[in-house]
Amino acid sequence: MSEQTLPQSNALDDVSVHVEERANGDLSVYISGDLQFDTRDEALYHELLVLPALSIIRNRRSAPIRLLICGGGDGLALREALRFPGVEHVDLVDCSETVVSLGRTRFSELNNHAFEDPRANTIIADAWDFLSRIRGGETESYSAVICDFTVPRRRGDSRVYSKEWYEALKSVLLPEGIISVNSMSPQGTPEAFACLMKTMQAAGLSAVPIRLCIPTFHEHGYGVWSFTLCGSDLRRSDLSAIECPVALRQANFSGLEKSAEFPPLHLESTPVNTLLRDALLPLLLNPGTGSLRLTESVEPTPNGMPFDLEPLIASIPILHPYHTRAMIDTLAEHVAPTIRGLDIRRLVDELMARAARLPERFRRELARVRDFIDCHVDNVDGWMNWSYRLFAILFIVITIANAMTPDAAFAKGGFGGGGHGFGMGGGSGIHAEAAAAPTHVTESGFRQSISANSATDLAGHTYQSEAFRYRPSYWGYGGYYGPGCWGYHPYGYGRYGYRDYGDHRVRRPAEPTKHAPQPKEEQHQSAFVVAKDLLVMDNGDIVVKLTDRAYLLVLEGHVSLMSNESQEPVVPLYPDPRLISAISDELNHQKSSLQHEVDVRSDWLTWVGWTESFIPAIKNDETEFKNLKHLSHSLETAIKRLGKTPTGAFKEEATSFGDVELFAGCVLNADSTVRFHLENGHWLILNRDKVHVDSMSLTTQAPTGLGRVLPGIISRRAIETASDLKALDRQLRDLENDRASLVNDRKDYDSIYSQSGYDGNYEVDYGTEEISVSEAIKRTVNDLDNNQKDMLDATAIHAKLESESLTLSRAAEVYGNR
Repeated sequence: MSEQTLPQSNALDDVSVHVEERANGDLSVYISGDLQFDTRDEALYHELLVLPALSIIRNRRSAPIRLLICGGGDGLALREALRFPGVEHVDLVDCSETVVSLGRTRFSELNNHAFEDPRANTIIADAWDFLSRIRGGETESYSAVICDFTVPRRRGDSRVYSKEWYEALKSVLLPEGIISVNSMSPQGTPEAFACLMKTMQAAGLSAVPIRLCIPTFHEHGYGVWSFTLCGSDLRRSDLSAIECPVALRQANFSGLEKSAEFPPLHLESTPVNTLLRDALLPLLLNPGTGSLRLTESVEPTPNGMPFDLEPLIASIPILHPYHTRAMIDTLAEHVAPTIRGLDIRRLVDELMARAARLPERFRRELARVRDFIDCHVDNVDGWMNWSYRLFAILFIVITIANAMTPDAAFAKGGFGGGGHGFGMGGGSGIHAEAAAAPTHVTESGFRQSISANSATDLAGHTYQSEAFRYRPSYWGYGGYYGPGCWGYHPYGYGRYGYRDYGDHRVRRPAEPTKHAPQPKEEQHQSAFVVAKDLLVMDNGDIVVKLTDRAYLLVLEGHVSLMSNESQEPVVPLYPDPRLISAISDELNHQKSSLQHEVDVRSDWLTWVGWTESFIPAIKNDETEFKNLKHLSHSLETAIKRLGKTPTGAFKEEATSFGDVELFAGCVLNADSTVRFHLENGHWLILNRDKVHVDSMSLTTQAPTGLGRVLPGIISRRAIETASDLKALDRQLRDLENDRASLVNDRKDYDSIYSQSGYDGNYEVDYGTEEISVSEAIKRTVNDLDNNQKDMLDATAIHAKLESESLTLSRAAEVYGNR
């Protein structure tokens, strides 16, 4: 049993899970509104999803089975896999920590505690990202892959039903391997089902679909369901040779080959679902259409009377799961009251200017409206008849805009993402907990003007802006540590005159002149909250907050430790590549997300922007669009001002046991000295109230600013270390309890082994299965060895943290609060 969480690109655990429990104890589980399983017939679903594929593999090869399950966080497919003989290892990849947590807790009895099996390795990650990481690597190929995904309901979901996805699965599969897919209903969504079959064929796979009736699925209107087996060389006849070695509770494999008989699928005109062309989602959301072309069959009624709007409404394609006929009716209710106050001529002129983007059917209708207004605008009775046509055109244009840009239609008030800790851990020395979170003010999104005294994050949340005073033009005003150093600084050794120290010449900064005047102090406000400790200023400068008093200023490839009490750098630091690269990655990621939202809203407004004068919501959309563009420009400026990541070799100075990295470029030594990595590669050493540079003999008084910011940084780091120690203490206790339990298990198995007359084949219970007592002893010994290794690793980390805690405690006494 193991679990790991991988970084996610989009991260994504945004599913909604609803568990409906009935009086008799049965459960129905819904994910994002769709039935996931019902305990009354879930065994039928999961047995047919998993066991046929494993049975075919067992017929083809006798080697141990390595299995990949994509999705299936409830653990029910994992349960079926683990009870199949010969399964040696299972990787389960699910992006939803919520669903996996339910699998480990509320569903644990239902899945026979599958997550506790030592053969199961759980990875919390997007399956697409996981597959991208292991492709081409040294990971051993899988015997089978089980895809237990929910049916796509939104843009992006169908990429795990794409040609590229199946090609990727094929690349990590053994030549004789099998893929089993929870497909969809060939009855309810026949076009989508055909699209999936065509897509698997395009990926070079032989597809064998199996249809079945799942009673609870039928109750919910999903119709006859299907699973699809596919592989490089798979035939329907493979189903007739299946002999499942485990007992079946609800499924029946005797008629499996018969269930794979389907009417001929005419795939000639069926599209292939690819990353570049999402053909599957529209066919799922619009079953029975065959295509998404608007119908031309609706004609006006004779004598200019109003025509029926129902055929028009029915002809509008639904391209988003939240688009419903009820929503379209609601749109009509919002639009209809505006008709009485319309400037008719202006409206028609605006519509005609965009007529080229409308279907020919609507262009003809629009021309008729224009002609009618020119001839009969004073005819009230005629206007009452034609107003329905006018309403229909207005209504259709806005609805098509919703259909074509659903993200804009349903993202009013902000979009995904949001403020999150920038914590970069020990890799850069910056910790999310060490930064004070901005004061949260509102969650208005971007649909109102943003004040100059506020900062926003990617989700449109608004925070009180923070002010920072510094003199950015100080950089480049002459060194104070000798050649290669940068930055004017008030406490440089130059205060004590010019002096040579070997190859180093320490000098005073040049006095300000009319050609090189003293740089002016600037005050900048935080404008964008990238993360709770990473801020972008109104001019594009970047601030990494360490405490309420201290921060890192990052710009033009330079990094400096700053204090809120001074405008000059406290210490100019080496631009640690880890820090610069991490900031760059985060800024570029958020810039990309923003640009997508800008593009979506731009497309939306090209359709409906002309209605701003009489539909207030569109005016709010305009405000949102302008705010997003401004924010995107701010991030672009910040990326440019960040500078490039240093390209030279970065050599870290070796640290000793007990040393603590306070932040990027600053190390607290076990002897309470503090090292600051300077830009020229040398280290500034602080020893209580004295400082000197390595390889130099000169020692001088430490600057006041350094003494004021350091205690707070040490205090924050001590809080983090104490929290880490508590968590590790809990882990050690759990490991000790596990070891005690394993020792008892070993004693029990040894006793059974001796009582059986040393018959190693004697069957015993081992977790959820029965195995030989010799195998149980072998596994228990292996578990004890792994437990011992984990104990040693955790103990070593604990000792390191205790040593760091002691270092921080001593440093707090030495430097105190100044």
